Amino acid sequence: MRTILDDATTWFLESSCQSADGSLVIRLAEGIKGKDRLPVQVGEQILGPYFPVTIESVSRVVEVRFANALAFFSLNESYDMPDPTLQVDDRSNLRAVTDSRFRQYLAANTSSFELGPQPLTEWLLWTENQLFQVLCSGEPKVIQLNETADLSIHRCPTWHAN
Repeated sequence: MRTILDDATTWFLESSCQSADGSLVIRLAEGIKGKDRLPVQVGEQILGPYFPVTIESVSRVVEVRFANALAFFSLNESYDMPDPTLQVDDRSNLRAVTDSRFRQYLAANTSSFELGPQPLTEWLLWTENQLFQVLCSGEPKVIQLNETADLSIHRCPTWHAN
């Protein structure tokens, strides 16, 4: 699913919240690639040079809104492992999923697919520091907010090769 998310270098998680009505809202801030390549020191080794990616005062802020999120899974992106069953429609930041271990778990252990409000869809949202898999009703909406990024959030340094 192509959205504004695909027009940026990357996105960082600012917050996520599920409301009592079942809606899930994930707030993201745009990571902006620097203009100059810099060396990156990892322990004793120097890598790169790479472009630093940072949150700036001009970074866009978006909310990804999932109506009636029946189930979702969130994971620190650093600990992600391949899911050999994962089937996605494309390589965008917000991907429609047609099969996954998450989906198989829900089908085997919940009544979501039988009793949940149709049409049920599964989505994979990739951010710089967090992954979300969401089973919800219909398609999510990505809304650009007229707000500034929260510059007080501590973020690990991130680099871009190209």
